[in-house]
Amino acid sequence: MVSVYPTMYTLLSNPSYMKSRSLRSFTSVVLCFTPKNVLFWALEEITWPGAWDHDRLGDRFLGLTFRLLVYLDEGYLPQYFCPAVNLLEDCTDQQLDFASQSIREFLSNPQSYLGQN
Repeated sequence: MVSVYPTMYTLLSNPSYMKSRSLRSFTSVVLCFTPKNVLFWALEEITWPGAWDHDRLGDRFLGLTFRLLVYLDEGYLPQYFCPAVNLLEDCTDQQLDFASQSIREFLSNPQSYLGQN
């Protein structure tokens, strides 16, 4: 299991990671509100007792990452508060493909992105 707090801290505090992963291209698709909307939809769907307990946050983080990948592959992520709005509508196929590939690389070996071997 990957702990959420070290994961986020490592990703956000590592400038070489950010530069080496073409952050600008990635963030043109995955804006700050994109993962928030993925989280909102997941919170509505994942309601079983203990699902969001501290010891399961790593699992939830990976699950949310997989959900984001599905949305990117479909090119459709409904805005949570106004589901008729597709948050990915203005993204090109190339942008979506780049973001999907970046997430697939992360998911194939998350520990390598976190400095854990």
